Amino acid sequence: MGTTTYTPRQIRAFSQRFDIYKPVEIATVGKLAEGWHHGESPVATNVRGRIMGKSEASAIIEGAQRVGRDQMDTTDVIRLPIQIYGDDGTELRIAENWVIKLASGGYTENAAHYVVSGEAYQLTHRARERKHFLKRSVQSGGRPA
Repeated sequence: MGTTTYTPRQIRAFSQRFDIYKPVEIATVGKLAEGWHHGESPVATNVRGRIMGKSEASAIIEGAQRVGRDQMDTTDVIRLPIQIYGDDGTELRIAENWVIKLASGGYTENAAHYVVSGEAYQLTHRARERKHFLKRSVQSGGRPA
């Protein structure tokens, strides 16, 4: 049992807040995460973090010589504290297909939703943070399409 703690540097750097949902059912189509389903209530709320947009310049569309910037595959990265505790005090191990909903900047039902792609790819113990790859989800509700 515990609570998520932040270093002074994390408080300054992690300017966004997120709700985190444990996956119940996931269906993917190609590289897009579609038809995901999460529980009605998040397992952790108001978690500080930061999303960094990242475009894959090396992504090539089949049959095309040049790729326009608006057609590039994008994978975002989220920075979170190394230890995250749920609202019930249990430590969470965020992994593949967990859903992260942006809660800062005026919380609405149509807030941006992201699906975690895999385990944390970088754990930095000195900075006490973890990084996960994310894909933006096309669905904003709690039920599958």
